[in-house]
Amino acid sequence: MKKSGSGPAVLAARLLSLAAAAAQLPFLTRALPAEAYGTVAIVFALSSYFALFGAEPATLAFQRHPGSNGERGNYGYARARLIASMAILAVIVCVAGLLASDIEVALAVAAWGSGLAVARFTATAWLMWNRPWAYASNLMTSTSLRTLTLIGLILLGEDGMLAVATAGLVSTLASLLLAPRSSKTSRKLETPPWPRQLGYQLALASLGVTVLASANLIVLQHFSSSEAAAPFAAMSQLAVLSSAALISLYLTVQYPSIRLSWDSGNESIVDRRLQRTSFMILAVGSACIAAFIFGNGWLPSRIVNPDLVDLPILTLLVAASTMAGLSQVNGWRLQLRLRAGSLAIRSSATALALILLLFFFIPRVDAPSIGAAVVTLLGLALHFCMTGGKALMKQPVLIGMVIIFIVAVSSTFFADLVYATVACSVFATASALVAVKKFRSSS
Repeated sequence: MKKSGSGPAVLAARLLSLAAAAAQLPFLTRALPAEAYGTVAIVFALSSYFALFGAEPATLAFQRHPGSNGERGNYGYARARLIASMAILAVIVCVAGLLASDIEVALAVAAWGSGLAVARFTATAWLMWNRPWAYASNLMTSTSLRTLTLIGLILLGEDGMLAVATAGLVSTLASLLLAPRSSKTSRKLETPPWPRQLGYQLALASLGVTVLASANLIVLQHFSSSEAAAPFAAMSQLAVLSSAALISLYLTVQYPSIRLSWDSGNESIVDRRLQRTSFMILAVGSACIAAFIFGNGWLPSRIVNPDLVDLPILTLLVAASTMAGLSQVNGWRLQLRLRAGSLAIRSSATALALILLLFFFIPRVDAPSIGAAVVTLLGLALHFCMTGGKALMKQPVLIGMVIIFIVAVSSTFFADLVYATVACSVFATASALVAVKKFRSSS
């Protein structure tokens, strides 16, 4: 795959997504009361599960075996299963909403989740077929329309759930219009293009990651009100839209070429590139923490409602998103070796441990939001160790850097924020230098 074509396109798509989110987050935290914003945040979190259960088995298996643009049999096979599973799941969610007398929330979850899932699947197809600008136009159009619709309806005074549901449907339709086409004959494959269990195993691993990223808010709201959880929700969204988004951008650009190098038999080169990727993730995470704590939270206060800014929570959640990125790189090592079952077991076990810790600690601490953030970081650090396994023992430099990273994050609690900012900035620079060294050794 030609990096020269994919890099700028992916960058353009992700930058627009960040711009849309940069407009959406401060708008929602200011335009909606704290309780209403907390409810919308819960819908966003639940929508990620809808997208995962409805689409990820087909999307992830297709991503590993995408076929080619000229032969779209694998795409047609995956699309047919995605549509069927999402339709069934939408019915289940709506029935559950009726039984719970909360049909508005159920419709919002199904619609927003559908928009996320369809955009991801159709864009993935273009990117895997080396059509990066088709990928970019798909994501940019669906993201822009989703954000503009959501903001526009709330400005017009519409209910938050109606605005979310409508925006999700608009995004879904836009993605379908820009999706690749496949004829009926292309879907008639003599044999399935991948083992049926592959998609479910990869989705199970993705479920573990999703639980690690979003169960904190859901459990926190279980023990408190939407209004009380609003600061945590705002800081969580800020972490997602900063460090997590930048790390995801970098990983999205890297994966197609890494997969092709692996399939070509260049395992040693792939190993060095994965190590370089891990150090770059550490650099991004620590740089984001330094930027957020600089000036006693000057930047976060300009992005979201200042009343919702909580620097300790934000620092912990940005660190957690960094560990999530490192875990994804570890997961690639297993996925490329077709050890999806092992990845699923490790991710699921860690997610279960996180949920148990959340239910144990949150009701027992004086500051439930801080407790949820601490448990999230511990859970994702455990996930990093679990997905890395014995292979981590061969990377002592990375292990040492991760330990230093955790110490640097901890310094934001007991040290003056000026010194903590300097410590995180120095660490970010050191991590980037190590990554550059790894890049030269793999060139």
